[in-house]
Amino acid sequence: MIVARTRTNQSGCAVRSEPESRTIGLERQRPPRLTNGAAAISEKGRPALVPNKCSTNGQNDDRRVSLKPSTFVRDDDDTPDLLTIRQFKPPGDRDDRLTIGSPLYVRRGLETIVNATGRTNLNSVALWALARGLGRFAAWTEIETICVARATLLRSGSADLVQLDEWRYQLAARDGHTRLFLRCVSPTDCGRCAERARGLGLSTSTYGALAIMAGIVDLPLPGDLPRVLVSELREFRRGLRQRAALAGELAKRALSLPPSEEQRVSWADVFEED
Repeated sequence: MIVARTRTNQSGCAVRSEPESRTIGLERQRPPRLTNGAAAISEKGRPALVPNKCSTNGQNDDRRVSLKPSTFVRDDDDTPDLLTIRQFKPPGDRDDRLTIGSPLYVRRGLETIVNATGRTNLNSVALWALARGLGRFAAWTEIETICVARATLLRSGSADLVQLDEWRYQLAARDGHTRLFLRCVSPTDCGRCAERARGLGLSTSTYGALAIMAGIVDLPLPGDLPRVLVSELREFRRGLRQRAALAGELAKRALSLPPSEEQRVSWADVFEED
């Protein structure tokens, strides 16, 4: 509806103002917020609930993969911008090297970030991702549980230590493997990577590759690469939970047993005849 108003000026003459459009009898209403499903409008004009496409027979599909960054990051760990990655400088010397064997899709992800960032190289991006992933893994309680339990078994001399000494975890290489020859590696990051890998029973190469995945998983990557990274990290965490439960039981049993008597020998015992 168009409404025209008139007003009176200082001389007492009526002056017509610009027409003003006004909607009468109609109010814009915001549809209620729905927590499960998507909002749609039914024939009666009311919001309707549309079943989620990822559900089957009314039940959620457990095989769905969430790509939310909060799945693997702390509350204070926001996704960085490209400028932060570009400004990263490797802290180590050129002779500080680390070789990491990883699936081919990890290298492709790093190369994608290099091309998007500009004025950087694959080595710097890989070291940035390694440091970020190691920091994220530090917040996973399962890793701490396994490492502490292994140290407990080592001190007690328990024979159960063999169950935690080696974890034959295999990275899923859909398109093959490759090697990352990293240089200028931070001695701190290299030490953390080796220490945690030893505590978990993994090789430094495998743990380093997983850390790089954790470092780039929430960055904008093309195609199915984000889903592949999430799937691999979820598989890793499922294995960690199983081993953490086993490690906790072994450490508890070792602590419940009386300490074994130490058998001390001297160097002279080596030269004694049987």
